[in-house]
Amino acid sequence: MATIKDISLISTRPEENNQKLDHALHDSNIEILNFPLTKIEGLTNYTFLNEQLKDLNSYQYLIFISTNAVRYFFKQIKVNKITLPKSLILAAIGPTTKKDLQKFCSHQIYCPNDTFDSETLVRLEIFKNISQKRILIVRGINGRETLKTILEAKGAIVSYAECYQRLHLNLNFDAIFKKLISSHKIYFLISSHESAKQFKKQALLHKPTWLLSCKCFVNHDRIREEIQPLFSEVIILKDISPESLRNNLLS
Repeated sequence: MATIKDISLISTRPEENNQKLDHALHDSNIEILNFPLTKIEGLTNYTFLNEQLKDLNSYQYLIFISTNAVRYFFKQIKVNKITLPKSLILAAIGPTTKKDLQKFCSHQIYCPNDTFDSETLVRLEIFKNISQKRILIVRGINGRETLKTILEAKGAIVSYAECYQRLHLNLNFDAIFKKLISSHKIYFLISSHESAKQFKKQALLHKPTWLLSCKCFVNHDRIREEIQPLFSEVIILKDISPESLRNNLLS
C-alpha cells in the first residue's frame, strides 16, 4: 500500500468541484492540488432561460448533463419560485449528477449503470418511444451536440436550457512541478472530454516531460484515448466520487 503522504492528486476540474474533493479528503493526508482547466460562471442574462422555466409543463423529459447544470438550473428555479412539475421524467448523464439532482427534487431519476455518456443514456428504456415528445436538455453554453442529435433521430423535439458558461484556463506546468518535488506518486484527474483536449493542446505546447512519470484518472474511454500518450498510465474510473478516488489512490 502506498504511503498516504507521498501521494499528490492534481485536479483539473472547475474550482467548485475541487472544493468538494478537497473537503472530502482533507483528513486523508492525500495532497490535493487545484489546477483547474475550466472556470464555471453563471450567465450574464437569464431572460431566455427564465421564460423556459415558466413553460416546463410543456415538456415530458428533463435531462441534466452535469452537476453544474443541476446547480445553476435549480438556482434559477428558486429565483423564479417555480415548482418542478411532477409529470416530468428526469434523467442524469452520470451518478454524481444524479446524486446532486436528488438533493433538489423527489422525482425518480434515471441514469446509466455503467458507461456514462449520451449514447448509453438514450438506450435506457424510458427513451424507447419518444417520437414527438418534448425534451429539455439542461447544460452549459456550447456543449456537445451528440445527445440532441440522437434524440432527434428517434423523433423527439429537443431544446436546450443553457444555464452556465465555461471559460478555459491555462495551466502553469512549472508551478505544478514545483508543488510535486516531495511526491513519490503523482496522479492527475481529468473528467471531461473538452478539458482533455485543452490539456493535450497545452501539454504538447509546453512539453512537460515529467508527465510521463504520472498517472491520470479519467471517467470515460474517449478521454483516455485523447491523453493516453502523455502519461505512464491512464486509469478509467466509472465512479470519480471523492470516496472512489480515495480508495483507488490508496490501493
